[in-house]
Amino acid sequence: MNTVSEKITQKPRILFFFIYLACLLGSTAYGFIYLLPIVVAHLGGNSIQVGIILGAAGLTTVICVSLTGYFTNHWGAENVCAIGGLICSLSFLLFCCSHQINYFIYIAGLLLGCGWSLFYAALPMLVVRTVNKEERIKYLSYLSALVVVGLSIGPIIGKALLLQNFSVNIIFYWPFIMSLLSSVIFFTLWCFHNSKDISHLHGPEKNKINNGILTINLLRSEAKYPLIIGFLGACIFSAMMNFQTFYANSRSLDFSVYYTYYMMSVVMCRFVFGGVLSKKSPLMLLPYLVFLIAIGLIIMLYNSGNELLYGISAIVIGVGYGLFYPLVETYAVNVTAAAYHNQILAYFNLFYFIGIYAFPIFCGFIINCYNFSYLLSFLIVITLVNMLFCFAVNIRMKYF
Repeated sequence: MNTVSEKITQKPRILFFFIYLACLLGSTAYGFIYLLPIVVAHLGGNSIQVGIILGAAGLTTVICVSLTGYFTNHWGAENVCAIGGLICSLSFLLFCCSHQINYFIYIAGLLLGCGWSLFYAALPMLVVRTVNKEERIKYLSYLSALVVVGLSIGPIIGKALLLQNFSVNIIFYWPFIMSLLSSVIFFTLWCFHNSKDISHLHGPEKNKINNGILTINLLRSEAKYPLIIGFLGACIFSAMMNFQTFYANSRSLDFSVYYTYYMMSVVMCRFVFGGVLSKKSPLMLLPYLVFLIAIGLIIMLYNSGNELLYGISAIVIGVGYGLFYPLVETYAVNVTAAAYHNQILAYFNLFYFIGIYAFPIFCGFIINCYNFSYLLSFLIVITLVNMLFCFAVNIRMKYF
């Protein structure tokens, strides 16, 4: 009998091409959100309002991510991704229509959290059910690498459009179009699934799962550790990506340098080391990668305006986080029974998105009331705590 991975090689590879293409389009569209501080400043706002808009996205994220596993089991991951992309496109359209800080921009934030959380959370579910355990790190690394490419290209494209004298509002028509295209591709893949025999992509039969019992079992199992580690990592990632324009302006640097070098380092390490790391224990490598992120943050803290150091810090953080995220995600899946993979990924993404959208509220207040150096110092503390926690989990799993 053919294994799942053998079936993948026998089926048209164009299927995966379109999955990754849609992923790239959707993540590039979302990358424009990293220009939100520029948009808010243009509309007369400050870093606190940037945090509140992202916090509004966090409200819908908590609800949607909690239901992603249920939606995916009943509708299919392709459909969930398509719906998420469609909601994101509506959000970008509202950003286009916002000419001041009013309810439009906060509704856009709510829709953004809903759409991106559905899109982002369903993507790994589509991959996990497609490949065997030995290949998960590799395929999740490829997927997350493409997400990072999109997230990093988005603000670079946005800056290029601003330099071409496009208005802040007009540039959001680009992510609107890209999100729509991504949604169309995923709807097409869903139609293809209904018309062709690729049922192996949908894994085991759907099970009725008691979420209350699952949560209790989760809190009693090893699976709770990657959730905490991933949450702390998401706080660092969110602060560095969402407020990078503030850091660059405070030191007279070009924020596109950070996004470019960060993207290059993440993509290179995930494609180069993704297959190698699939043979290693995810937990053993995590503390060293978190320490690498801390080094990058320290370089940024003491950089007074040197472009070379700025690029080096982006590379160091990119390599650290680039390998950190897929390892944590794989760790969460590997310590969970196959029947509950969708659910653990939904929980993992819930914790991840709480860090992504709730933490910026805190960051906005620190930047507005103090400065970015205070924020960097706090981020370094969080990173070191996460590193010590990873070491502690390693010791506990090895000796207890």
